[in-house]
Amino acid sequence: MRAGWRCVETLTSLGRIHVDTDKDGVVWLSGSARAQSDIDKAVEIARGTEGVREVKNELVVKKDD
Repeated sequence: MRAGWRCVETLTSLGRIHVDTDKDGVVWLSGSARAQSDIDKAVEIARGTEGVREVKNELVVKKDD
């Protein structure tokens, strides 16, 4: 998932988002974002990244990030 590094950079700009991956193309998103729309965008970006087969979303909204 070489394109994944650009994805991680974009995702972390949306809040305190941690991105983990495995060799099978599963991405885990955890941490917090400022709004639900930021969470939705993070999931959309992760799903659109080459090599990603599944996205597990554990993000929460936390307005003070």
